[in-house]
Amino acid sequence: MDLSNIDLSKFDGLAFIWLDIETITGTGVYDTLSSPDTWFVHKNPDVCEDFICSDLKNKQIFLITSGSLGHKIIKSIHHLPQLHSVYIYCQDIARHTPLASEFKKIRSVCNKTQSLISQLAIDVAHICVNIGDQHSRLNKHKQALVWYERAFEKIKQHNGLTKNEFVNALKSKINISTLECQRFQQHRQQLGEGMNEVKYQHELLRQLLDVPTPLSSTEKDDKHIAATIKKIDEWERKNIQQIKTVAERVRQQLQKQINEINKVNKVKHDFRLINDELRQRQSEDDYVEADLQQWLERLQQLKHQLETTTISDTSQIDVQITDDIDWSSMVKLVESDVSKTWVRTREISMVESL
Repeated sequence: MDLSNIDLSKFDGLAFIWLDIETITGTGVYDTLSSPDTWFVHKNPDVCEDFICSDLKNKQIFLITSGSLGHKIIKSIHHLPQLHSVYIYCQDIARHTPLASEFKKIRSVCNKTQSLISQLAIDVAHICVNIGDQHSRLNKHKQALVWYERAFEKIKQHNGLTKNEFVNALKSKINISTLECQRFQQHRQQLGEGMNEVKYQHELLRQLLDVPTPLSSTEKDDKHIAATIKKIDEWERKNIQQIKTVAERVRQQLQKQINEINKVNKVKHDFRLINDELRQRQSEDDYVEADLQQWLERLQQLKHQLETTTISDTSQIDVQITDDIDWSSMVKLVESDVSKTWVRTREISMVESL
Protein backbone atom coordinates (compact mmCIF):
# COMPACT_ATOMS: atom_id res chain seq x y z
CA MET A 1 0.00 0.00 0.00
CA ASP A 2 1.31 3.45 -0.93
CA LEU A 3 1.92 5.42 2.25
CA SER A 4 3.60 8.42 0.65
CA ASN A 5 3.68 11.54 2.76
CA ILE A 6 0.53 13.61 3.01
CA ASP A 7 0.75 17.38 2.73
CA LEU A 8 -0.17 18.29 6.31
CA SER A 9 -0.60 21.95 5.40
CA LYS A 10 -3.66 20.98 3.32
CA PHE A 11 -4.71 17.76 5.05
CA ASP A 12 -8.24 17.99 6.45
CA GLY A 13 -8.66 14.56 8.01
CA LEU A 14 -10.09 11.23 6.90
CA ALA A 15 -13.37 10.59 5.09
CA PHE A 16 -15.38 7.37 4.86
CA ILE A 17 -17.86 6.74 2.04
CA TRP A 18 -20.38 3.91 1.59
CA LEU A 19 -21.58 3.57 -2.01
CA ASP A 20 -24.37 1.02 -2.44
CA ILE A 21 -27.92 0.90 -3.70
CA GLU A 22 -28.87 -1.09 -0.63
CA THR A 23 -29.34 0.73 2.65
CA ILE A 24 -26.49 0.15 5.09
CA THR A 25 -27.44 -1.69 8.28
CA GLY A 26 -25.63 -2.27 11.54
CA THR A 27 -23.65 0.95 11.30
CA GLY A 28 -22.40 0.90 14.89
CA VAL A 29 -19.22 -1.02 14.14
CA TYR A 30 -18.47 1.20 11.18
CA ASP A 31 -19.00 4.35 13.23
CA THR A 32 -16.47 3.26 15.85
CA LEU A 33 -14.05 2.38 13.07
CA SER A 34 -14.28 5.83 11.45
CA SER A 35 -14.49 7.79 14.72
CA PRO A 36 -13.97 10.70 15.14
CA ASP A 37 -14.87 11.04 11.44
CA THR A 38 -18.29 10.15 10.03
CA TRP A 39 -19.61 8.18 7.07
CA PHE A 40 -21.04 9.64 3.88
CA VAL A 41 -23.62 7.34 2.28
CA HIS A 42 -24.33 7.50 -1.47
CA LYS A 43 -26.46 5.40 -3.82
CA ASN A 44 -25.65 7.18 -7.07
CA PRO A 45 -22.06 6.82 -8.38
CA ASP A 46 -22.20 10.08 -10.36
CA VAL A 47 -23.33 12.07 -7.35
CA CYS A 48 -20.69 10.31 -5.26
CA GLU A 49 -17.95 11.18 -7.76
CA ASP A 50 -18.97 14.85 -7.82
CA PHE A 51 -18.96 14.90 -4.03
CA ILE A 52 -15.46 13.38 -3.87
CA CYS A 53 -14.08 15.84 -6.44
CA SER A 54 -15.66 18.99 -5.03
CA ASP A 55 -16.05 18.51 -1.27
CA LEU A 56 -13.27 16.12 -0.26
CA LYS A 57 -10.20 17.53 -2.04
CA ASN A 58 -8.15 17.75 1.16
CA LYS A 59 -9.34 14.52 2.74
CA GLN A 60 -7.96 11.00 2.59
CA ILE A 61 -10.89 8.84 1.50
CA PHE A 62 -11.76 5.24 2.33
CA LEU A 63 -14.47 4.05 -0.07
CA ILE A 64 -16.62 0.94 0.41
CA THR A 65 -18.65 0.13 -2.67
CA SER A 66 -20.79 -2.64 -4.03
CA GLY A 67 -19.42 -4.60 -6.94
CA SER A 68 -21.74 -3.19 -9.59
CA LEU A 69 -21.31 0.45 -8.53
CA GLY A 70 -17.60 -0.09 -8.07
CA HIS A 71 -17.23 -0.93 -11.76
CA LYS A 72 -18.96 2.34 -12.61
CA ILE A 73 -16.94 4.70 -10.39
CA ILE A 74 -13.47 3.28 -9.72
CA LYS A 75 -12.02 3.95 -13.17
CA SER A 76 -12.96 7.64 -13.09
CA ILE A 77 -11.75 8.39 -9.53
CA HIS A 78 -8.80 6.02 -9.05
CA HIS A 79 -6.26 8.70 -10.07
CA LEU A 80 -7.46 11.24 -7.51
CA PRO A 81 -4.86 11.91 -4.77
CA GLN A 82 -7.56 12.16 -2.11
CA LEU A 83 -8.69 8.57 -2.76
CA HIS A 84 -6.68 6.40 -0.38
CA SER A 85 -8.31 2.93 -0.43
CA VAL A 86 -11.25 1.13 -2.03
CA TYR A 87 -13.08 -1.94 -0.69
CA ILE A 88 -15.50 -3.95 -2.83
CA TYR A 89 -18.15 -5.51 -0.64
CA CYS A 90 -20.12 -7.95 -2.79
CA GLN A 91 -21.61 -11.41 -3.05
CA ASP A 92 -19.77 -12.52 -6.21
CA ILE A 93 -16.08 -12.27 -5.26
CA ALA A 94 -14.85 -14.11 -8.36
CA ARG A 95 -16.57 -11.67 -10.68
CA HIS A 96 -15.07 -8.55 -9.11
CA THR A 97 -11.61 -9.78 -8.08
CA PRO A 98 -10.03 -8.99 -11.51
CA LEU A 99 -10.84 -5.34 -10.83
CA ALA A 100 -8.38 -5.41 -7.92
CA SER A 101 -5.59 -6.48 -10.26
CA GLU A 102 -6.23 -3.48 -12.48
CA PHE A 103 -6.54 -0.83 -9.76
CA LYS A 104 -3.98 -0.95 -6.93
CA LYS A 105 -6.03 1.18 -4.53
CA ILE A 106 -8.54 -1.67 -4.21
CA ARG A 107 -7.48 -3.17 -0.91
CA SER A 108 -10.05 -5.95 -0.60
CA VAL A 109 -12.80 -7.78 -2.46
CA CYS A 110 -14.88 -9.65 0.12
CA ASN A 111 -18.36 -10.75 1.09
CA LYS A 112 -17.92 -10.98 4.86
CA THR A 113 -18.31 -8.05 7.19
CA GLN A 114 -15.54 -9.16 9.55
CA SER A 115 -13.01 -9.47 6.71
CA LEU A 116 -13.96 -6.02 5.45
CA ILE A 117 -13.71 -4.41 8.88
CA SER A 118 -10.43 -6.15 9.68
CA GLN A 119 -8.73 -4.95 6.48
CA LEU A 120 -10.19 -1.47 6.81
CA ALA A 121 -8.95 -1.25 10.41
CA ILE A 122 -5.41 -2.20 9.35
CA ASP A 123 -5.39 0.37 6.54
CA VAL A 124 -6.78 3.13 8.75
CA ALA A 125 -4.15 2.28 11.36
CA HIS A 126 -1.38 2.50 8.76
CA ILE A 127 -2.42 5.92 7.51
CA CYS A 128 -2.78 7.13 11.11
CA VAL A 129 0.79 6.00 11.78
CA ASN A 130 1.96 7.70 8.59
CA ILE A 131 0.37 10.98 9.66
CA GLY A 132 1.74 10.56 13.18
CA ASP A 133 5.25 10.00 11.81
CA GLN A 134 5.06 13.24 9.84
CA HIS A 135 4.00 15.17 12.94
CA SER A 136 6.79 13.51 14.91
CA ARG A 137 9.41 14.59 12.36
CA LEU A 138 8.14 18.14 12.83
CA ASN A 139 8.54 17.72 16.62
CA LYS A 140 4.77 17.99 17.00
CA HIS A 141 4.67 15.08 19.41
CA LYS A 142 1.27 15.86 20.89
CA GLN A 143 -0.39 15.65 17.47
CA ALA A 144 1.67 12.55 16.65
CA LEU A 145 0.51 10.84 19.84
CA VAL A 146 -3.14 11.48 18.94
CA TRP A 147 -2.72 9.70 15.59
CA TYR A 148 -0.66 6.84 17.05
CA GLU A 149 -3.26 6.18 19.74
CA ARG A 150 -6.02 6.30 17.14
CA ALA A 151 -4.14 3.71 15.07
CA PHE A 152 -3.70 1.43 18.08
CA GLU A 153 -7.38 1.78 18.98
CA LYS A 154 -8.48 0.70 15.49
CA ILE A 155 -6.16 -2.32 15.49
CA LYS A 156 -7.21 -3.39 18.97
CA GLN A 157 -10.96 -2.95 18.50
CA HIS A 158 -11.50 -4.06 14.93
CA ASN A 159 -8.62 -6.32 14.01
CA GLY A 160 -7.86 -8.08 17.24
CA LEU A 161 -4.10 -8.04 16.74
CA THR A 162 -2.17 -6.99 19.82
CA LYS A 163 1.17 -8.60 19.05
CA ASN A 164 2.97 -8.43 15.74
CA GLU A 165 5.78 -6.37 14.26
CA PHE A 166 3.53 -3.47 13.25
CA VAL A 167 1.74 -3.36 16.60
CA ASN A 168 5.01 -3.54 18.54
CA ALA A 169 6.46 -0.69 16.48
CA LEU A 170 3.26 1.28 17.07
CA LYS A 171 3.49 0.76 20.83
CA SER A 172 7.08 1.98 20.73
CA LYS A 173 6.01 5.12 18.86
CA ILE A 174 3.29 5.74 21.44
CA ASN A 175 5.79 5.39 24.29
CA ILE A 176 8.30 7.71 22.63
CA SER A 177 5.67 10.32 21.83
CA THR A 178 4.33 10.11 25.38
CA LEU A 179 7.82 10.77 26.78
CA GLU A 180 8.35 13.62 24.34
CA CYS A 181 5.02 15.13 25.35
CA GLN A 182 6.03 14.89 29.01
CA ARG A 183 9.36 16.54 28.25
CA PHE A 184 7.59 19.20 26.25
CA GLN A 185 5.16 19.81 29.11
CA GLN A 186 8.04 20.08 31.58
CA HIS A 187 9.84 22.44 29.23
CA ARG A 188 6.73 24.58 28.84
CA GLN A 189 6.38 24.62 32.62
CA GLN A 190 9.97 25.84 32.93
CA LEU A 191 9.30 28.47 30.28
CA GLY A 192 6.19 29.50 32.19
CA GLU A 193 8.25 29.96 35.35
CA GLY A 194 10.77 31.96 33.34
CA MET A 195 7.98 34.09 31.92
CA ASN A 196 6.70 34.75 35.44
CA GLU A 197 10.16 36.04 36.39
CA VAL A 198 10.24 38.25 33.28
CA LYS A 199 6.80 39.64 34.13
CA TYR A 200 7.89 40.24 37.73
CA GLN A 201 11.01 42.14 36.64
CA HIS A 202 8.94 43.99 34.05
CA GLU A 203 6.50 45.12 36.73
CA LEU A 204 9.33 46.24 39.02
CA LEU A 205 10.86 48.32 36.25
CA ARG A 206 7.46 49.73 35.31
CA GLN A 207 6.96 50.88 38.89
CA LEU A 208 10.43 52.47 38.93
CA LEU A 209 9.69 54.35 35.72
CA ASP A 210 6.11 55.23 36.61
CA VAL A 211 6.94 58.00 39.11
CA PRO A 212 4.54 60.98 38.98
CA THR A 213 6.46 64.27 38.50
CA PRO A 214 5.41 67.78 37.36
CA LEU A 215 7.73 67.29 34.40
CA SER A 216 8.01 63.99 32.61
CA SER A 217 11.25 62.20 33.39
CA THR A 218 12.16 61.99 29.71
CA GLU A 219 11.75 65.72 29.14
CA LYS A 220 13.66 66.55 32.32
CA ASP A 221 16.49 64.19 31.45
CA ASP A 222 16.74 65.67 27.95
CA LYS A 223 17.03 69.19 29.34
CA HIS A 224 19.65 68.15 31.88
CA ILE A 225 21.73 66.35 29.25
CA ALA A 226 21.47 69.35 26.91
CA ALA A 227 22.71 71.63 29.71
CA THR A 228 25.61 69.27 30.44
CA ILE A 229 26.61 69.17 26.77
CA LYS A 230 26.49 72.97 26.73
CA LYS A 231 28.92 73.06 29.68
CA ILE A 232 31.30 70.77 27.84
CA ASP A 233 31.11 72.91 24.69
CA GLU A 234 31.75 76.09 26.68
CA TRP A 235 34.74 74.50 28.43
CA GLU A 236 36.10 73.44 25.05
CA ARG A 237 35.75 76.91 23.51
CA LYS A 238 37.28 78.56 26.57
CA ASN A 239 40.34 76.32 26.62
CA ILE A 240 40.82 76.50 22.86
CA GLN A 241 40.86 80.30 23.14
CA GLN A 242 43.36 80.15 26.00
CA ILE A 243 45.61 77.86 23.98
CA LYS A 244 45.39 80.18 20.99
CA THR A 245 46.26 83.18 23.19
CA VAL A 246 49.33 81.48 24.65
CA ALA A 247 50.47 80.30 21.21
CA GLU A 248 50.14 83.81 19.79
CA ARG A 249 52.17 85.27 22.68
CA VAL A 250 54.98 82.78 22.06
CA ARG A 251 54.89 83.56 18.33
CA GLN A 252 55.23 87.28 19.10
CA GLN A 253 58.18 86.59 21.40
CA LEU A 254 59.84 84.59 18.65
CA GLN A 255 59.19 87.34 16.11
CA LYS A 256 60.78 89.87 18.48
CA GLN A 257 63.90 87.72 18.64
CA ILE A 258 63.92 87.50 14.86
CA ASN A 259 63.64 91.30 14.59
CA GLU A 260 66.59 91.78 16.96
CA ILE A 261 68.69 89.38 14.92
CA ASN A 262 67.77 91.28 11.76
CA LYS A 263 68.88 94.55 13.41
CA VAL A 264 72.26 93.03 14.30
CA ASN A 265 72.66 91.74 10.76
CA LYS A 266 71.93 95.22 9.40
CA VAL A 267 74.54 96.74 11.75
CA LYS A 268 77.08 94.20 10.48
CA HIS A 269 76.18 95.02 6.89
CA ASP A 270 76.54 98.79 7.42
CA PHE A 271 79.80 98.26 9.29
CA ARG A 272 81.27 96.33 6.35
CA LEU A 273 80.34 99.17 4.00
CA ILE A 274 82.10 101.73 6.23
CA ASN A 275 85.07 99.42 6.62
CA ASP A 276 85.46 99.04 2.86
CA GLU A 277 85.12 102.76 2.30
CA LEU A 278 87.73 103.59 4.99
CA ARG A 279 90.28 101.22 3.50
CA GLN A 280 89.84 102.57 0.04
CA ARG A 281 89.94 106.24 1.00
CA GLN A 282 92.88 105.71 3.34
CA SER A 283 94.87 103.85 0.70
CA GLU A 284 94.21 106.66 -1.75
CA ASP A 285 94.79 109.34 0.90
CA ASP A 286 91.51 110.82 -0.22
CA TYR A 287 89.67 112.26 2.79
CA VAL A 288 89.15 115.54 4.60
CA GLU A 289 87.89 116.68 8.03
CA ALA A 290 84.24 116.40 7.00
CA ASP A 291 84.74 112.78 5.96
CA LEU A 292 86.31 111.95 9.29
CA GLN A 293 83.42 113.57 11.13
CA GLN A 294 80.84 111.67 9.06
CA TRP A 295 82.56 108.34 9.63
CA LEU A 296 82.71 108.93 13.38
CA GLU A 297 78.99 109.74 13.52
CA ARG A 298 78.06 106.66 11.52
CA LEU A 299 80.23 104.44 13.71
CA GLN A 300 78.65 105.93 16.85
CA GLN A 301 75.19 105.23 15.45
CA LEU A 302 76.04 101.61 14.68
CA LYS A 303 77.56 101.19 18.13
CA HIS A 304 74.41 102.59 19.73
CA GLN A 305 72.20 100.26 17.68
CA LEU A 306 74.32 97.29 18.66
CA GLU A 307 74.28 98.21 22.35
CA THR A 308 70.47 98.59 22.41
CA THR A 309 69.85 95.24 20.74
CA THR A 310 69.06 92.11 22.77
CA ILE A 311 71.20 89.54 21.07
CA SER A 312 70.51 85.81 21.47
CA ASP A 313 72.20 82.83 19.99
CA THR A 314 69.75 81.69 17.31
CA SER A 315 70.86 78.09 17.70
CA GLN A 316 69.67 78.21 21.29
CA ILE A 317 66.19 79.51 20.50
CA ASP A 318 63.54 76.77 20.81
CA VAL A 319 60.02 76.30 22.11
CA GLN A 320 59.31 74.20 25.16
CA ILE A 321 56.07 72.21 24.92
CA THR A 322 54.84 70.07 27.79
CA ASP A 323 52.75 66.96 27.26
CA ASP A 324 52.20 66.46 30.96
CA ILE A 325 48.68 67.90 30.90
CA ASP A 326 46.15 65.30 32.06
CA TRP A 327 43.22 66.33 29.91
CA SER A 328 41.00 63.59 31.36
CA SER A 329 41.29 65.20 34.79
CA MET A 330 40.56 68.70 33.50
CA VAL A 331 36.98 67.84 32.63
CA LYS A 332 35.01 64.75 33.64
CA LEU A 333 31.53 63.51 34.42
CA VAL A 334 30.62 62.86 38.03
CA GLU A 335 27.57 61.17 39.49
CA SER A 336 25.69 62.67 42.39
CA ASP A 337 22.94 60.87 44.30
CA VAL A 338 19.63 62.63 43.98
CA SER A 339 16.56 61.45 45.87
CA LYS A 340 13.31 61.26 43.97
CA THR A 341 10.39 60.23 46.22
CA TRP A 342 11.06 56.51 46.84
CA VAL A 343 13.33 55.85 43.85
CA ARG A 344 17.01 56.84 43.61
CA THR A 345 18.30 58.07 40.27
CA ARG A 346 21.65 59.29 38.97
CA GLU A 347 22.18 62.88 37.87
CA ILE A 348 25.13 63.53 35.56
CA SER A 349 27.04 66.77 36.14
CA MET A 350 30.41 68.10 35.00
CA VAL A 351 33.48 69.10 37.00
CA GLU A 352 36.03 71.39 35.37
CA SER A 353 39.71 71.56 36.24
CA LEU A 354 41.09 74.69 34.72
